Amino acid sequence: ADDYWKGAAGVEGDWNNSANWVSGAVPENEIGFVNNGGYAVIPDGSFLTNLTIALGQDLGASGTVRIEPGAVITDTKLLAGNVGNGRGLFQITGGTIDTGTKDFVLAQASSSATGVVVMTGGEVTAQTLYVGKIGSGFFTLSNGMLRTRGTGYVGHTGPGSFMQEGGTNSFDNGADLYLARNANAQGAYTLNNGTLICSDYTYLGYSSGAQGTLTVNGGSLITSNNVVLGSVSGGRGVMTVNGGNGNWQALGSNLRVGHEAGTFGSLTLNGHTNTFTTVNVGNYSGSTGLVAMTESDITVSNGLLLSGATNEVEQSGGRLAVTAGDLTLNGTVSSRFTARDGAAVSANRISVSQTGTLWIEDAAVTVTNAAANAEIEVACGGQLDLDGGVIACDALDLPAGTAGARPTVRIRDGWFGQKGNLTVNAGHHVMQSGGEVTNAGFYVYGSAAQPARVEISGGAFTVAPANYAIFNSGTSELRLKGSAPQVTVPMFSYVGGGLKEFLLEYTLDQSPAHLAPVNFTGNAYRCGHLRVALDGGALLLRTNAFALMTGVKSSTHYYTSLPDSNLWSVQTLLNTTSGVALASGSLKGALSAGGVMAAGPFDPAPMGHVEIANLKTNRLIALNVRLALTPGAKTLEQVVADFAAAGFTNSAVEAEGGYNVRLTIPAAEVPDRSAAPTAWFAWDFTRTPSITNVTAVVTNATLTALKVELEKLPDQGTLIQFF
Repeated sequence: ADDYWKGAAGVEGDWNNSANWVSGAVPENEIGFVNNGGYAVIPDGSFLTNLTIALGQDLGASGTVRIEPGAVITDTKLLAGNVGNGRGLFQITGGTIDTGTKDFVLAQASSSATGVVVMTGGEVTAQTLYVGKIGSGFFTLSNGMLRTRGTGYVGHTGPGSFMQEGGTNSFDNGADLYLARNANAQGAYTLNNGTLICSDYTYLGYSSGAQGTLTVNGGSLITSNNVVLGSVSGGRGVMTVNGGNGNWQALGSNLRVGHEAGTFGSLTLNGHTNTFTTVNVGNYSGSTGLVAMTESDITVSNGLLLSGATNEVEQSGGRLAVTAGDLTLNGTVSSRFTARDGAAVSANRISVSQTGTLWIEDAAVTVTNAAANAEIEVACGGQLDLDGGVIACDALDLPAGTAGARPTVRIRDGWFGQKGNLTVNAGHHVMQSGGEVTNAGFYVYGSAAQPARVEISGGAFTVAPANYAIFNSGTSELRLKGSAPQVTVPMFSYVGGGLKEFLLEYTLDQSPAHLAPVNFTGNAYRCGHLRVALDGGALLLRTNAFALMTGVKSSTHYYTSLPDSNLWSVQTLLNTTSGVALASGSLKGALSAGGVMAAGPFDPAPMGHVEIANLKTNRLIALNVRLALTPGAKTLEQVVADFAAAGFTNSAVEAEGGYNVRLTIPAAEVPDRSAAPTAWFAWDFTRTPSITNVTAVVTNATLTALKVELEKLPDQGTLIQFF
């Protein structure tokens, strides 16, 4: 049988007073309803068992029960708010309550029902806890102990809210906690003080349309298994933790931020310290995960994975250490990891997929392990971007693939250092506009179908002493742009055979002069093309620059320049030559080569001759060749006289910068090319008829530098070639 409270509405009455009940007896083994706005008090000394205490059972009904210290309640269901718009309130100030196999339910059967609990003391143990089963549930815990043996729901189907200001809320013995369990449910938990213990899974936003929110501002959250933010398709989970390591202790927890396809998860950590086993930001394909860490200290002991569809981790300051496993960016749509504002990131290995972006801005990234093979791997289409700070690793691996729409590596500022070699494979594009890059060796391996390109427009690029820069094919390119890049390469080499070439290109802006950014400090071997696009100004090549040209013209291998419509008006070139291309819309430009080209008497073998091609229309007005000569047995004047006798009738001793002799090609020998714009005019050390034997001319002097000056460039560009 059921019994109903009949005490006056809003007036406190003793539960144990039979006069307060319609039946005239205190309920036993039945349901006791408080529906009439009544206020029942279960005082010290009370013992209740095998009951259901139901408050606000019916449409328009309401009721309140206060449980005081010293009261004992066992094997009893607690129910606040049931059907219609029924409203119920439990005030738990003390006592011991155990529902046994029964549940503790707020807002059980109607979306209009409301159930409220205010717990300021005592001890409550429930089999299952529903805060908002169908209707709206509100639970406030400020003191005492609340335990759940089975499963806890804050927002089961209806909206649920749990505010913890103190005390302990423990989900024991493998009990799961759901914040927003069923479709479109809303569940919010705020921990300001006290302790929340989750011994098994913690779900935020389990089902489609469900949104679970957990905010930790103080107290202590202890999780011992998976924490899942956004579990099943359409579920959304949002978690924010403010404060230090006591606020959340993830004891062996695995963190899933966006779990299955169609889910969304968001985690914000502010000034927080914690250790996780694994962290998946976006777990299965189609999920979305976001993590923001500010001045936090986070350790992940078994891998940090950015997967699913779209995911992002942003670290501002603080420290992130992935002590085992990889830091992996592998979303199907987009994966982005950003470290900024002095953040420190360490990992054994970092892997960036074709959709991934690793962005470092005034932060430090260290990739290291005991095996000394720690690497950063970036797939074609992915991107590593350094804009201030430091990246240090054993090696940067850029595996061959199909080129993406963006550069694989961008260095804007900061320092990128690796112990091993920088290997740029087919399909990759590396860009440096500032900062400093240091490597042991430097390898660029393009393929016939996919280029491998390195473009440097600023900063410093250095290959360690006694190491090589090696290029392997015609689609392997080093492009140097701007006016300020500095590149130091001890030894430059081309390897491979057949119809292959590599491209070393300078594209320099309009300035008075450019010091060549490449410094070859050791021997240079057969290398293929050197190609230059110059917008005014002058280019000076450093020591051993001419060695780049040694051996490129042979009877076995022919090399062709690759026209670039953005830089050259050239459409076709001879396929038996290798050279330097110069194009400019300016009226003046100069190509210079400097450094010691030979010791003792000048040997023209590395150079041979210089050819000027007037490619379109107009005639070349004047051509000067400036030499830096060190006199031997003959004076400069005597050497110039020898040049004049060899056909350079306008030669003179003329100081200009580091040069002291000017040779001028007679205007008569610079024919008008209007009728045949692709024909060649050649100034040849050994073959041009007007120069019988220039080697004999400079036998008693040492040539240390040479510069070719074009007093006026044709309107459509000029090709200059060294042989």
